[in-house]
Amino acid sequence: MALFWNIWMERNKRVFEDYMGVEVEELWDKTKHWAALWSSVAAEFRDYNPLSIARDWVAAGF
Repeated sequence: MALFWNIWMERNKRVFEDYMGVEVEELWDKTKHWAALWSSVAAEFRDYNPLSIARDWVAAGF
């Protein structure tokens, strides 16, 4: 879901604003950021910090 959200937002900026876009790595970082933030409010991840979720994803190779 976070991936689709970021692609959609990136597309809208490029179409409706004078925006050149970001590199794939930055888009992927934004995706991980949003996914960690959204998962931190889910009941299963409520006790986890979003930064630790994102850090664990990086350690796992995502």
